[in-house]
Amino acid sequence: MYDYVDNWVGWENIAEMLTYAKHPVAKKFFIFSIKTGGRAKEVLRLQAENFEVRGREKCILVKDMELEKRFNKIGLLPPSDIPHAKKWLTEKKAAARKTFPIKLNEPFSTELIQYLQETPKGYLFKSPYQCNDPPVYSRFWAYKQIIKVNDALPPDLFNRLGLNREFKDRKGNVIASTIHLWLHLLRSWRASQLAAEYDFSEAMLMEFFGWVTPKEAHHYSHLGYSKLLEQMRKNE
Repeated sequence: MYDYVDNWVGWENIAEMLTYAKHPVAKKFFIFSIKTGGRAKEVLRLQAENFEVRGREKCILVKDMELEKRFNKIGLLPPSDIPHAKKWLTEKKAAARKTFPIKLNEPFSTELIQYLQETPKGYLFKSPYQCNDPPVYSRFWAYKQIIKVNDALPPDLFNRLGLNREFKDRKGNVIASTIHLWLHLLRSWRASQLAAEYDFSEAMLMEFFGWVTPKEAHHYSHLGYSKLLEQMRKNE
């Protein structure tokens, strides 16, 4: 659904959205998701040891954050009915993002540090209900929390977040009259913010998020016409 993002919605609108996160851990999860730009599962597995506050450099360093969707090809699957289509048998491989910074003077950095002080060691999203390894909240829990926030949004904020538009399938057929908040939207907002406010290039976005192709940068970061116009006017 990242094609539904036109531009960076702004920290003020996100701050207002977060007031509707009523679960005590939900707001914390949303802040870490936006600040790190991680996938839900990657964020839920964060540990305090992944973060280092660098006062002199005025940033928070995020180190060795788990990186999902990395696979090794271990063999070809039997031929399919589609000509020239290769399908691979894969296995998941352990991977981590390169160290990346979060500015201390950004919105929500103070809250992020406060959360780290409250949990100085171990998993940041440890669930009292999970006996799994690791014992953290599930992606389904995260999905339920963002839908609860979506359903509580007032119409004006819903519009400002860019959600009041038709939801269509790949063929252009209308599925619903509006879209809704979804987990990957938080990731797309961060990419759009980095491009809009810091002029991050494709290479910088790839470095920050651990992407391996420019395609992902195109999918997630959207500047909008106002940022393009601002760039055009720099030499006036």
